[in-house]
Amino acid sequence: MKDVTIQSLEDIWPLQAKLNARAGFDTQKLGEQLIASEQGGKPDAAELPVHLGRALKNYIDALVSECHELQGCLAWKHWYAEARQGRQYELQDVQNARVEVTDMLF
Repeated sequence: MKDVTIQSLEDIWPLQAKLNARAGFDTQKLGEQLIASEQGGKPDAAELPVHLGRALKNYIDALVSECHELQGCLAWKHWYAEARQGRQYELQDVQNARVEVTDMLF
């Protein structure tokens, strides 16, 4: 990622698409196939719904995992000392919370 300047989310989408493709999920290609099939009047053509469903399930699983990791940045358990001190849900790791929220976007 040398010489890459990121100024907005628009700059990140192509980079994420490349990363997804390297991981075996060409989400950009899936999106293009979906658009083409919808424009052609055949949104349920061939194996596309299966591939889309698999990509969606993987994204949902990753999002759920990131949500759990974000929750770990809080003193959320009622039996924690922080809760007894009136500080339940205190954000304990701001930097990690930033990382987890960013991970949720992609």
